[in-house]
Amino acid sequence: MSENEKKMLFKNNVHYLLIENSSFCNRKCWFCSNRSVDIKEETQYLSEELFLKILSELKTINYSEDLAFALCNEPLSDRRLPKLIETAKIYLPNVKIHLNTNGDYLNKNLLDDLLASGLDRMLISVYIDEKKPYWSYEKAKLAVIAMANKLSLNMEILSEENQTICQSIGRYMKNSHSLYIVMHSDNHTATTNDRGGMIPDYTPVNRRGNERRKICVAPFTQFVIYHGGEACACHNLRPDYPGHKDFIGGSVGTSSIFDIFAGPVYKKFREDMLRLDPPACCSNCPEDIDIAPHYRLIEQA
Repeated sequence: MSENEKKMLFKNNVHYLLIENSSFCNRKCWFCSNRSVDIKEETQYLSEELFLKILSELKTINYSEDLAFALCNEPLSDRRLPKLIETAKIYLPNVKIHLNTNGDYLNKNLLDDLLASGLDRMLISVYIDEKKPYWSYEKAKLAVIAMANKLSLNMEILSEENQTICQSIGRYMKNSHSLYIVMHSDNHTATTNDRGGMIPDYTPVNRRGNERRKICVAPFTQFVIYHGGEACACHNLRPDYPGHKDFIGGSVGTSSIFDIFAGPVYKKFREDMLRLDPPACCSNCPEDIDIAPHYRLIEQA
């Protein structure tokens, strides 16, 4: 493919770009892939030089889809985050910027800084009883309300028929700026997966064996960049887990994001998925995987 064809492939297909800005998370959740890897004691950060390289490349195609700060860390532990968001908006004025957070670092002042920086949407995962797989809808609802009260937010509670997720939606406005917020508390015993085989003792409630009956959109529509610059074909795969080494498309520090997305690793992953014959790490992933389902709530609202 020519350089222009690679850029058009990326521009026409990638709708969700995830960036991990640091390696640190303040929580130790039983359902998280962090429990299966050796996390370095010293926090590692995505370098600003690498971040600017990514933005510069995205600027060449006028990228205007979703850019999320997420993955296996707590993004708000990095004090640079409001500045990173502001910089992304300068390079990519039409991009929609998301943030996934556990909310532990959030307060009204930081909320105002995030709003002023240009953040468009925020997903707050409200965790309860993280050390044991115990969850109830009533307890989750109280936790979501407590988080809303902490931030003085007016949130509408959205009830789920099967009551495996307590969700709320709201909007925070100041000086004509607005930030859409979704809070949710999931029953991870029922809704999570084994994170690409990284949580071997997890058995899904709705386990369906190794037969995949639907094509997963992840390797077709998302691009995942970890704090060291490694790009993976799915957000449930990570470069520091030995079993996922074959799914690292390359490093954005030495290759362009367009070369990686059009490269052999992503290409093979997509071809295998089209044949409904993905690698074993996909076998226990929900077949109806959707990119950022919680943000669909905002779009519908």
